[in-house]
Amino acid sequence: MEIVRTANLFSSYILVEVSGTQRNAKSLLSMSALKGFRGPVVVMVVGADSREALGTLSNNFIEMQKRTT
Repeated sequence: MEIVRTANLFSSYILVEVSGTQRNAKSLLSMSALKGFRGPVVVMVVGADSREALGTLSNNFIEMQKRTT
């Protein structure tokens, strides 16, 4: 999964929330539980490289949305 691969490039702690469900963005098992969920996505990032991580992940989610619409 592209999001997990990207999240693991950063040292920051990264959570993804969809429909009230929060998951660890660095865990393939955790993120696979979100497959099929629809709605707004909230990305929470804490750490030294949080700004870069958030920017990169935001771009990934935008590209994913473009492919599904």
